[in-house]
Amino acid sequence: SSAIILGHGLKSFDFWQLSNIKTEYLGGTEPTGISDLKYEQNSFVDNDILIQGLYYNATEGNKLILEGQGEIAIDSVKLDSGKQSFKLSHRLKTPGKYVLGLLEKDSLDRVISRNPLPINVIATNALNILIVNSFPSFESKYLKNFLISLGHQITVRSQLSKGKYKYEYFNTARRKVPSFNQESLKQYDLLIIDINSFNGLSRNASRSLKSSIQEDGLGLFVQPNDKFYKSFNPMISLKFNSDGRKETELENFSRTFLEKYPYRFSNEFKLEPILASSSGILTAYMRLGNGRIGSTVLQNTYQLILKGNSSIYQHIWANSITSLSKKTVSSTSWDTPGIVAFKDEPFAFELRTNIKAPVVTIGESIIVPIKRDRNISSLWKGKTYPRKIGWNQLRIEQDSISTLHYYVTDSLKWTSLKAFDKIRSNRFHFRDDTVAENIENEVKQPIDLLWFFFFFLISIGYLWLEPKL
Repeated sequence: SSAIILGHGLKSFDFWQLSNIKTEYLGGTEPTGISDLKYEQNSFVDNDILIQGLYYNATEGNKLILEGQGEIAIDSVKLDSGKQSFKLSHRLKTPGKYVLGLLEKDSLDRVISRNPLPINVIATNALNILIVNSFPSFESKYLKNFLISLGHQITVRSQLSKGKYKYEYFNTARRKVPSFNQESLKQYDLLIIDINSFNGLSRNASRSLKSSIQEDGLGLFVQPNDKFYKSFNPMISLKFNSDGRKETELENFSRTFLEKYPYRFSNEFKLEPILASSSGILTAYMRLGNGRIGSTVLQNTYQLILKGNSSIYQHIWANSITSLSKKTVSSTSWDTPGIVAFKDEPFAFELRTNIKAPVVTIGESIIVPIKRDRNISSLWKGKTYPRKIGWNQLRIEQDSISTLHYYVTDSLKWTSLKAFDKIRSNRFHFRDDTVAENIENEVKQPIDLLWFFFFFLISIGYLWLEPKL
């Protein structure tokens, strides 16, 4: 038997029903509306929330509107005819769980669609950060000002000449001159140091720094130069490949070019990306005991501020600082696809945990079945079918600190986005090179035992006759 699929296709959780049938997906007319949407669902207080996307078959004169609480318009963009990218932004100053609205209105201000944008705004914990530079630079100056504006406690040591240093203290009391021994480094959550200063550390200072990272969880960010990518340091186990590119576009921020060194990270197993582009990983780190060591191939990011792209600059450094700084001990991390969950539809999730037999619950202690990955013992996967519209949560009974908050809406929301996702998944699943796998599944059946009996008789008869011939 065979099947032909038209239109937007099947939902991905129904693909299994055609697993033994030759299937061809022909598609149909592509829908009108938002085809792609990207934004960070978890943000921090005073960080710009940037919503980017692509609108397909736009009607000239229509507009997209970002609504805040009380249905107040906080940002908007006009649509032109055809295919168009868009960008909206907003800054939230209070922690909490918010549901912004993304509306489309026609030229007469009539609402065509209204969809929810859930955002979990987290309070920023003030970090204690030490910045060490061999000489003052514009990059460090703008980074220092950015970190001060977020309320972090900053200590800066800049080398003016051989043996002479300048010390600055922001959002913190003047303290003893920082020294590189494990005891004094315990007060810091993150060390930002340029590669020249790092290479200039004494053997004892390097040993103390390594112990602070491994044992105390200190984060280390190494500011690179041209020579950094060709050198090797056993503590900094990051590896790079030359790519010849001196510009790149940050993932989720198209049409904004960033200056970079002509290298990219070597994508090794233990490397954990922070920022990426279509050409490769831009900022990343490796774990060292309880801490993390990271760096970047980007350079002169302060120019983003000079060009009016402060939201992108904020995105780059807020993510880097958050990823690398000393962590509150937590045994669990969560990951989910998509921007929202839909009522009565499967919602998949993953969690990584050191707990040997985690018990995931939802609502009033309802247990959600989970399955451990075959190859990674700390990775578990599960699926639930949410019934309540609004904010929901998953938690682990053995770890009350780590909770996954996710937003559930009804199936009438985000219709165009779901349609485009469905088309893409159908095209991929029923593509030509997978049809053969779906066509003829051979079913093995046992051979009739009579054949073995006849074969046995013939063989015995031959053995009996052969000596007599």
